[in-house]
Order: sequence, then structure tokens, then C-alpha cells
Amino acid sequence: MSEMVDWLLEQIAAEEQRAVAASAVSWEAAVPNMVHVVMDGTYGRKGLGYVASTDHQEHADYIAAWHPVRVLAECEAKRRIVTAYQDYCTRMDAAWADYCNWVDGKPTADTAPPSSSDDRGVKAGLEIALRLLALPYSDRPGYRAEWAPAPAKRA
Repeated sequence: MSEMVDWLLEQIAAEEQRAVAASAVSWEAAVPNMVHVVMDGTYGRKGLGYVASTDHQEHADYIAAWHPVRVLAECEAKRRIVTAYQDYCTRMDAAWADYCNWVDGKPTADTAPPSSSDDRGVKAGLEIALRLLALPYSDRPGYRAEWAPAPAKRA
């Protein structure tokens, strides 16, 4: 999983860089069939205002919805999920290290080994979340087929 975590963090960072390069401001589709940058409540300051025009307002609305500010927020949310997984693994490694540190034939930790079904369920859930986060990037170099999540079960 560590290779997937590293790769996923690289993808998130690349997405974040593109959003910052796109000026990291909101976009609006307030003018019919056009998308403009919104800065300080006004359209198109300093030549940064025009983003795109389309033949259909639905397309303009969709483009505007994926403005850089939203992408940056999504990158932060994805990074937090990855960090939650990393933190969990670090805590579990430390708990096992404590439990496995035996003195005079007894573990030094006052707790049972950290291998309950609840612990395994938390890790499995976080691993599924990572696989799902990686899925939209599956067309990028470095993605491995074994990282794909299990197919969704339809009711």
C-alpha cells in the first residue's frame, strides 16, 4: 500500500499545482454560455477574466463548478484521507511494537495485542477509501491494476 499512497499523493499534488496555476480563484457562469474568473466580486480583472465559452449553458455551469478553489478543497480532503490512513498505520505499528516488547516473559503493554476485528475493519475501510481515491487517476502513468477496488455490488 505504501507505493500506492506515494503515487496517490503525487497525483493529488499535481492536481493541486494545476489548480494553483489556474489562478486559484472561483469561476462563474453568470454571462450566458460563458465562464469567467471572479475576483473580489467582479469579473475579469487584469486580463484573467475569461475562462471558456460554450454552445450550451449546462456546459458552462459544469466548467464553472470545477473552479480551482473547489479543486484545491478536494485535494485537501483527499490528502486528509491519505493522512488518516498513514496515521492509523503508524499508531498500529507503535501499538504492536509496545506489545511485542517483552520483559521477563511478559508484554510491557497493559493491553491486548492490537489485532481486533475492529482494528482490521478500520484499516480495511481506509484501504478501500484509498483505492477509490486512486480510481479517477487510473489513466495516468504509474497506476497499477491491482490497486483497483473490488467492483461495486449492485442491488
